[in-house]
Amino acid sequence: MTDPPVLKVLGLMANESGDGVDTALVEIEETDTAQPVRLVSYKHYPYQARFREALVGAARSDHCQPELISSLSFALGELLAAASLDLLKHCGVDSSDVDLIGSSGYTLRHQPDQMEVGGMWAVSTLQIGEPSVISERTGITVASDFRAADMAAGGQGGPITAFPDYIMFKSANRCRAVQHIGDIGTLTYIPAGGRLDEVKAFDTGPGSTLIDMLVWRLTDGNLDHDAGGAIANAGKPDRSLLSRLMDAPFLGKHPPKTTRFANFGWKLVDNLAESQGVPMEDLVATITAFVAQSIARSYRRWLPKIPDDLVVGGKGARNPALMRRLEESLPGVNIVSFDDFGVDCEADGAVSVAMLANEAVRARHGSIPTATGARHSVVMGKITPGRNFNAILSRLT
Repeated sequence: MTDPPVLKVLGLMANESGDGVDTALVEIEETDTAQPVRLVSYKHYPYQARFREALVGAARSDHCQPELISSLSFALGELLAAASLDLLKHCGVDSSDVDLIGSSGYTLRHQPDQMEVGGMWAVSTLQIGEPSVISERTGITVASDFRAADMAAGGQGGPITAFPDYIMFKSANRCRAVQHIGDIGTLTYIPAGGRLDEVKAFDTGPGSTLIDMLVWRLTDGNLDHDAGGAIANAGKPDRSLLSRLMDAPFLGKHPPKTTRFANFGWKLVDNLAESQGVPMEDLVATITAFVAQSIARSYRRWLPKIPDDLVVGGKGARNPALMRRLEESLPGVNIVSFDDFGVDCEADGAVSVAMLANEAVRARHGSIPTATGARHSVVMGKITPGRNFNAILSRLT
């Protein structure tokens, strides 16, 4: 019997905040008992200012023209393809040696609750970043659009990180939570020795991008993040403002639930920046506490038990002030990061997308109904064949 093939998969995560694209090349080797994932290379590609303005403007608009959406989708496809090729050049890998690309696309709209349209009621989700462009430019087969199938089956369409989190971090004797802190906060709860159908996952609320955007706004663009948590550490949370923030309706909503960056993003930053009588340091300290407390409250309110380990991914893991607040809010929990498991914590989303692409091309289910609320599990992702499509099918059969 031949050994299962090791696939080289490139994951692309277009961040909803519009700061750019995270790319990760991974090797996935399957065995009978595990699915080892090795990160080969990670790199972040920021958007040019004009493109970012166009993309974020479309996401914020309530009246976005179809022509603009279509053009943005193809333009983003070009950027995703260029980022893919540059990453491969950066790590000395030829595109012919890559089996698959997984692309999250940019979430322009995500509506998991039904709305009335033309006399009908429907949920919807829309990710742009044309996969045909990526496939044509790279020659590599692309898996994309990972949310729609789960929503068609009655689910929330996410969190899409739940299945990859389970594969990477399940433990026979440790109850673990995996907390992504990026554009938003997203949780995966994995009981010790737990089966896939015992996993819980949902969005917890705001992520560290809210802190970064507030700092950018308060410094007139001179700073794009709170380096070392220095600004937050120099201030104190405003208790009245923090209390109002913690009353956000989403935080009290019962899982399964997902949210968009827009719900804890631009408009909230605008309102916070106009807060009267609150010094910048105190504002940043307040928002840092808000992110940490929204996570901790989700654990206490919605999980069967507080986990033994908390594995943190995303840019939030690089913010010492936020991590300290999280430790204070969850005493006794062993808090570590993706780095401790050999995966760059900022590559968390891109690695997850690569893993979902691996499941999709094998026609295997990559969703968890106990997390998304769907009626059944589904294959997450649609396949756009590249010039290597027949070759990859031959390797897998």
